[in-house]
Amino acid sequence: MRETQAALNSIGCPDGRPAGRPDGIAGPRTRSAFAAYLAAAETRLGAGDLGTAHALEELRRTSGKICKPAPASAPAPAAAAAAPLAGASAIHWARMPIPRFT
Repeated sequence: MRETQAALNSIGCPDGRPAGRPDGIAGPRTRSAFAAYLAAAETRLGAGDLGTAHALEELRRTSGKICKPAPASAPAPAAAAAAPLAGASAIHWARMPIPRFT
């Protein structure tokens, strides 16, 4: 699995970001990188081939950067994040008395 992770990193998967440190664990980054490779390459491999010898062999034969960098997304508008809840006031709730139980 470490060799597969290193091969995925060398071809720029997923989406130009590394698959993570080759640690031998098929975690979410490794699976995402392999899925990106499957989507970008003309291959007969499937998701179940992750970690197999024939998948590693194909990855090693691949040259260049197969996975393209993801386009930068626009940041969310600040006004939407700061909009208060309809009918609620943060000040109103902050001034509520704290009940005391005896």
